Amino acid sequence: MFRLVFFCFLVLGWCPFLGGQSPAYRKLDYSNGLPTNVVYDILQDSRGYMWIGHEKGLSRYDGVNFKTWFNKNQKSKAVSNLQEDINGQIWCQSFTGQVMHTLGDELVLEEFLSGPGNYIPFQLQAGRYFITVRDGYCLKYDIRDKKIVGQFNWETSFIASNMLIDGEDIYGLAMPATQLIRIRKGKAEHLCSVPVSMGSPYGLLKFNDKILMFSKSGTKKIGIYQEGKGLEIRDFGSGAFMQSAEILDGQLYVSTAEGVYTYNQNLEPLQNGEPFFKEASISNSVKDREGSLWFTTLNQGIYFLPNLNVSLIRNENYSFTALTPYAKNSSILIGTRDNYIWEYLEESHYFWKIKQLSDPHAVVTIFDDKSNDRLLIGSDKLYGLQDEKITFTDQLAVKDIEYVEDGVYFMALGNGLFLYNASKDGKIPESVQKIIHRKIEWRSSLFQLSEGIVRARCVGYDTKNRILYGSGADGTFVYSSSYNGPLKYNGKPVFASDIYIQNGEAYIATFEGDLLVVFNNKVLRKVNLPANLKDLSIVKLTMVEDELWVLYENFILKANLEKGEYDIYSASDGLPKAEIRDFCITGRNVYLATSDGLAAFPRKLASKNKTLPLLQIDVVYVNGQRAASQKDNNEFGTAENNVEIHYNVLSYKGASEIKIFYKINNGNWRQAESQNRILYLASLSPGSYKVYLKAQNEDGVESKGELSYAFTIAYPFWQRWWFILLLILLLGALTYVYMRWRIADLHRKSELKQSKYFLEKELQSSMLASLKVQMNPHFIFNAMNTIQSYIFLNDRENASQYLNQFSELMRMILDMSAREKVSLYEELKSLKLYLQLEHMRFEESLKFEVHVDPGIVPDMIQIPPMLIQPYVENAIKHGLFNKKGNKKIVVSFNLKDNILIATVEDDGIGRKKAAELQAQRPRTHESFATRANQKRLELLNQGRSKIIGVEFVDKVDSDGNALGTKVILNIPL
Repeated sequence: MFRLVFFCFLVLGWCPFLGGQSPAYRKLDYSNGLPTNVVYDILQDSRGYMWIGHEKGLSRYDGVNFKTWFNKNQKSKAVSNLQEDINGQIWCQSFTGQVMHTLGDELVLEEFLSGPGNYIPFQLQAGRYFITVRDGYCLKYDIRDKKIVGQFNWETSFIASNMLIDGEDIYGLAMPATQLIRIRKGKAEHLCSVPVSMGSPYGLLKFNDKILMFSKSGTKKIGIYQEGKGLEIRDFGSGAFMQSAEILDGQLYVSTAEGVYTYNQNLEPLQNGEPFFKEASISNSVKDREGSLWFTTLNQGIYFLPNLNVSLIRNENYSFTALTPYAKNSSILIGTRDNYIWEYLEESHYFWKIKQLSDPHAVVTIFDDKSNDRLLIGSDKLYGLQDEKITFTDQLAVKDIEYVEDGVYFMALGNGLFLYNASKDGKIPESVQKIIHRKIEWRSSLFQLSEGIVRARCVGYDTKNRILYGSGADGTFVYSSSYNGPLKYNGKPVFASDIYIQNGEAYIATFEGDLLVVFNNKVLRKVNLPANLKDLSIVKLTMVEDELWVLYENFILKANLEKGEYDIYSASDGLPKAEIRDFCITGRNVYLATSDGLAAFPRKLASKNKTLPLLQIDVVYVNGQRAASQKDNNEFGTAENNVEIHYNVLSYKGASEIKIFYKINNGNWRQAESQNRILYLASLSPGSYKVYLKAQNEDGVESKGELSYAFTIAYPFWQRWWFILLLILLLGALTYVYMRWRIADLHRKSELKQSKYFLEKELQSSMLASLKVQMNPHFIFNAMNTIQSYIFLNDRENASQYLNQFSELMRMILDMSAREKVSLYEELKSLKLYLQLEHMRFEESLKFEVHVDPGIVPDMIQIPPMLIQPYVENAIKHGLFNKKGNKKIVVSFNLKDNILIATVEDDGIGRKKAAELQAQRPRTHESFATRANQKRLELLNQGRSKIIGVEFVDKVDSDGNALGTKVILNIPL
């Protein structure tokens, strides 16, 4: 077949293992933040930042964001010639010759060092001395001490081209004619003359022990000066306009308007003399601290190459979805999202389209049936392809295919697991029928193995033990001569994403991220994968020699299970930042089908990134305002308690895979949000804080030491030690004064209260004693009258009896009057003596009764003395004294609710009649008993919650006539 006419010839630049392929790169351009796609120069500073000179000024790149510097007095925005001085400041030069350098967030213009309006490049020697050409002289200026320290000339003048700095030596080109001059120890010396054939102007570069001289005019010549050997002129390059040259990894990189050419140490061309990025105008190149290459362009931004050993065949029109090695042609078959089949030859790097199968649909799987010399392709339907011709199609949505034998295939279809008969005679070997324990009778080309299995995903066939493995939405199923049924692990179904058979064992990858090793229908073991891959879904797996390769969505794992060694290849190792749909391994190389194209890298590619990630604090904001200082030990006000620490992680290979951890003071480490790169500390309490940051790259390598930022939030004045001390002293003084006053006040009040208490007590005792003293003479007066009457009547017996009883009563009264309380027994005894004396005085016309409730124990009850007698006396004096005939008085005692109820009841004339008679008599004196008793009760009731109460009841008949009086006393006990 005439393939050379029809092949898609992506014959690209050669790299160490893929001949003509182009290295995989990522692009930084206007679409992702670069201010312009026209870039002139690039530099990585000592802190790890990438500085970019472009047509709109000077920008700094931290892996996520671009920050641009510009001086308002620039005559031209475009800058190049980036260099770093000993203070970490970046120097640059505009195309009008203005020299500038960074100072914090400013770009400072150095008028004295700027050129006379045209571009004359300068060099920095040892980061301190500014070297340039002025008026034909080589000028050396100390940028620290701000003075000229050297001015050198040569016969006519130096040429205003690039000067070359090599340690203490300065190399330049001078006139007359063209001569290579070296300035050493303050003296200029001639090294060699340069022939006119070299062209002009020149660029100088030190390569090993050689001084290289380039012509930018495209003469294909290079001058090589080596001390002791003189000058050698060689044919060199493609003739393209040279824009810069750099030594990277011991190789010479020459940037031209037609790509980058590379040369070894003997200046022999690499890549078969073909450039990288031939379609781009490359302005400069640099290698960063992680080994990645950066190429600036004049039309397409920046190309970033994490790894030169990873190549990518790009195809803007096709997205690759399936791969398989093709043994027949020692090539790789590639399926696309649009139902195309391509073939790629590794040796010749030819890449061409074999066939478009049908309507646009993604190719899911390609199966190389070596036994029948044909290809089976699963896409919108099943295709049979032989000699680039479609030999058959079948309306089957095939996801995976395995060949069994004699034209029989095991397939995972959208509606289940099936055996597919592609043989012409339709016969099925008995060995296949034994696997599923029944005879297969074909009604069509398909036979479903189990009912109810839907959305089958993958299949595998163990030819050694004759076992079929298939997986669907209901789990994984095993079909063998001894068992047909589901596979379970820890009692649960196994949901396989891929199945690979090796030496009679089935390796089953699951959507949960597990990798199980199965023999027959039993899980032998679970493969130990790295902990950081836990729960990540596995897409596909395969084994090559002693290596297990496991594909995930955007990276691939290589594992040596016996040695327990693991390598992870991801974007940080140069893989495209795109979804990986399939992979295959042929010989020394690994191929990946991605949406960006066909990626490839060597099986033995080193994947460990041992470069320590760098952390830098960029800026700190407090309450939304930039902090005056970005250094440690800052002091913020009380209300300045919302702190934002903006930091940068200067690791460009795996920026998206870097993990950031932080802790505050002596707290625990916590993982920060890696992409945000801002640590928010909101509503902080007053106090001292020290925030620690550390980074960990994709391979677990941590940044050196810990980056820290310390600050203090001031306490409000009322929480500061001096205020608290002052407040304590003040409160102590006030408390002392108050306590002294309070104690004195309490002492005074206590004394007053105690004095009052004693006075009141003495008053009460005095008044009670006075009342008793007054009452006793009154009673004595009445008694004496009675005795006198007996004497007048010459009634000696009654007088003697009365006098005995009277004397006994007087002794009791005198005894009780000295006591606050007496027993009810003593009160009753005195009361009965009194009534007996009154009974004798009334010549027995007075009858009396004293009743005590049986439930009362008189000895156990204490009451004020002589409390009942005054009411008895009042009843006799006013109620019974004026009554004709018999008189009666009844005194009774009852107990209810701990209250002693004393009742004095007479059958006298009543209170109303007594009051009338009293009113008719002259008012010589007021009733002493009534007043005395009332006053006594007031005194006794003072300070008591339950008081002694008195109730008077007038007894009357139905006609309202008085029948006497009842007095009721309630005495709380």
